[in-house]
Amino acid sequence: MGETRIILLPGQGAHFPGMGRDLLSCTASRFPYYLEAASDYAGEDLSRLGEDMDSHSFCRSAYIQPLITAISLAYYALLQDAGVEVDYVLGHSLGEISALGVAGVLSPEETIETAAFRGIHMDQCAAAVTGGMFVPLFLEYDTVAEEIRRLGLDKELYIANINAPQQLVLSGTVRAFDTLAASLERSHTFRTKRLAVNGPWHTPFLEEARAAFIEWAPTRTFHDASIPLIMNATGSCEVSASVICQRIADQLVSPVYWGKCLTSAVDFYGCTTVYELGPGGILKSTLRANGLQKKITSYHSLSTVEALNRFITAQEV
Repeated sequence: MGETRIILLPGQGAHFPGMGRDLLSCTASRFPYYLEAASDYAGEDLSRLGEDMDSHSFCRSAYIQPLITAISLAYYALLQDAGVEVDYVLGHSLGEISALGVAGVLSPEETIETAAFRGIHMDQCAAAVTGGMFVPLFLEYDTVAEEIRRLGLDKELYIANINAPQQLVLSGTVRAFDTLAASLERSHTFRTKRLAVNGPWHTPFLEEARAAFIEWAPTRTFHDASIPLIMNATGSCEVSASVICQRIADQLVSPVYWGKCLTSAVDFYGCTTVYELGPGGILKSTLRANGLQKKITSYHSLSTVEALNRFITAQEV
């Protein structure tokens, strides 16, 4: 039985200053062209790659999302040029937008435009609420969900990412999270960190962004996927352009079921070889957190040109 290959693509939390710089010096890379497109759609020169952006600008989704998408697609183009084919694609949050370009639902340029449009409208929603995303370390879903309900915070605070049984991300108002944290600290060993995003993503606070996307999407041509996408909202594969478009819109206001997606990829769709593309190289740990690492026969973190070149050279031997 042959290997089944999947690409994983990161979301906004993967960004860091200087990301993608190695792609600029790679003569075979399409990144300079993609970077120019990202800058045009963002309305900002992104060639600085975050190095001299202030912390506020570096958290702005309107800038970071098209930039991460451009980087992810540039790495994929290099992999594709080397003749590597894959069977499935799965992106985390924003990575689901990047997946549209990998799967041929949109062209690379249209995918970058979609990421910028999404980011701009997410930023607009963020401006209306003092919110963000927070990680409660080492607590399970039922514990956190019950405490949110008990405190009456369920209109202000949501479990937005279920990355693994003990890898949750909360999203909502700062006030609600502070209330929850104070309560949990009395009964649990509780630590937390705030993510470098500027809004309460994947919650009803983004309904206006969802509505804007639904209105805008018919002005673009979405194609059926040439590579099946495993969708964040369901953990199941889709190839239909209309269904994918609806899932992308709904994802703005609903949780990312990442653990379910990974489990589906490995246990149901039989994926055994994983390529992680894009900045950060942060998704491998989620396979381990879901107890799936022993079912993967080959994992390739291709988050730098050097790593990608080593992989391509090894395939040629």
